[in-house]
Amino acid sequence: MFVRLPYHLQRFSYSLDEYGLARTGLRAFFHIVRRVSPVERHFDQDYGVSTEGRVWARELGFDPDSSGYLPTPVHAFIRLIRSLPINCSEWNFVDIGCGCGRALVLAATFPFRSVTGVELSELLATRARENIEAFRKDPRCVASSMEVLQADALSYTPLPKSVVYMNSPFYGRLMEGFAGHLATCPVEMYVVYWNHRCRRLFLRREFEQIARGTEYSILHSTQLPPARAA
Repeated sequence: MFVRLPYHLQRFSYSLDEYGLARTGLRAFFHIVRRVSPVERHFDQDYGVSTEGRVWARELGFDPDSSGYLPTPVHAFIRLIRSLPINCSEWNFVDIGCGCGRALVLAATFPFRSVTGVELSELLATRARENIEAFRKDPRCVASSMEVLQADALSYTPLPKSVVYMNSPFYGRLMEGFAGHLATCPVEMYVVYWNHRCRRLFLRREFEQIARGTEYSILHSTQLPPARAA
C-alpha cells in the first residue's frame, strides 16, 4: 500500500490535469475492462510466455522517476501498430523499457526488419530474453530478428526507419532527457507513446503529432542525417 499509493495519486493528478474528470473516469473504465478481458488474462498461456504482473520501480532499485514494469495492453498495441502508415517489412521496432517483453512478442507478429527491447534492469531483460526465445518457435512470429539490450535508453540510438514504442517507462527528468535525446537522433521514426503521461515533452519542432487518443500519442520525426559535403 505504501509503495503503490503515491504512484496512483500521481497518475490520478496527472489525468485530472490533462483530461478533466469525465475523461479520467473513461480512462479508468477502459483500464478495468482490459483487466477482465479474456485476451489480456490468457495472453501468457496463449503465447507460451510469462509477461503478466506489475514490477514496481522500487523493487528494482530504480530512480523515483521510473515507472517499473506494467504489461502492454494487447488490443491497444495491435490497433496502434496497424494504424501506422508504414510497411512493417521496411521498418525496425524498438520498445524502450521493454520490461518482460510483452510488446516485443506482439511486435514479432508483424513482419518488422528487427524487434529490439531496451531495458535497464538485468532481471527484466533476462525475463524478456526468455520470453522472446520461447516465442521464436511460434508460427505467429514473423519478425526477421529479435533481441533485448540491457542498456540505458539514453545510450540507445534507434536504427533508421524505426517505430519507437513506450509504455510510460519513466517520466519527469528522465523522460525530459530521453525526449531531448530522440530529438537529436538523425533518423526517421514514429514514436508510439502509450500511457502518455509526458506527451507535452514531445510537442517540439522535431516531432509532428499525427494522432492522439485518451491514452496514447503517435508522433513522427524526420530528423534526417545532414548531407555530406561533396
